[in-house]
Amino acid sequence: MEAWVIVQCVSSVVQLLEFSAKCISKTNEIHQSADDALESNVAIEAAASHLNQLATEVDVAVTTISDPTLHELCENVTKTCRELFDALEKLKVTGAKSRWKSLRKAIRSVWSEGKVAHLEHRLDNFRAELNLHITARLR
Repeated sequence: MEAWVIVQCVSSVVQLLEFSAKCISKTNEIHQSADDALESNVAIEAAASHLNQLATEVDVAVTTISDPTLHELCENVTKTCRELFDALEKLKVTGAKSRWKSLRKAIRSVWSEGKVAHLEHRLDNFRAELNLHITARLR
């Protein structure tokens, strides 16, 4: 039984060290960033913005052919992009940049990795569905 307790303690220490290392790394990246955010988040935001713009253009074009499925898909893209933009906005440093603010955003970023990845995955699925729907419509 004592060996099991030791393994659990060591596992907890390793997880704490891993979490701390991620936070310190992200704190430095945020603090040195010109965009007040992680580079990966800036890239995700740019890709989502582009997809949102394309979905808006498709939605405008859909009104002439009256395709309700495509219209609904475009609305879902816009809604998910809004959710992603809101989540990413909470991970940016606002105001004067300091180590403390960068650390707080880094911790929030580590905690929010799952949510951001989930939204990014949903957008990827919507992108694939949009692509398939438009390709099938053109044939």
